[in-house]
Amino acid sequence: MGKNMQVNNWVFRFRNLFFVLPFLFLFSCTSEENGDNKNAENKNGDKAMRAGGWSDAPITDEWIRNAAEFAVKAKQEEMRKTETQKSASLKLVKILNAKQQVVAGMNYDLKLQAEMDATNKIAKAIVWRQLSGDFKLTSWNWE
Repeated sequence: MGKNMQVNNWVFRFRNLFFVLPFLFLFSCTSEENGDNKNAENKNGDKAMRAGGWSDAPITDEWIRNAAEFAVKAKQEEMRKTETQKSASLKLVKILNAKQQVVAGMNYDLKLQAEMDATNKIAKAIVWRQLSGDFKLTSWNWE
C-alpha cells in the first residue's frame, strides 16, 4: 500500500505541474512590466516599438515624408476621378504631426497641411507601408 501511495502522490504532482506550466509561460511572455517600459532602447540605442501600438514619429523622417507625399498624390488621383473635381490640384504644404504603428509593415497616421486649389486645408491621413515597401492610402479626412 505504501508504494501505491507514493505513485499516486507522484501522479498528483505531475498533473499539477501541467496546470501550472501554461500560466508560468504566459507570465514570462508578458514580463515587460505590462507595457510600462515605454522608453526601452534596443541594442542600437533606438527606441523600441511595440507591435500594434501607436508611437510618435519625427516629421523629418524619410519614410514619413514619403508617406505624406504619397498620401497627397493618391488623394489627388482619387479626387480627379470625380466629375466635380477633374481638375483639382492638391499639394503638400507641411507635415504637422506623425505617428507610426508596427503592423505587417507600418501604418503612418499623418496630420497634413495641404493646398487644394490655392486654399490651405488640414487633413488627417493614414498610410500603410506594406512589407514590400509599397504605400497604400487607407484613410483621408479633412478637418
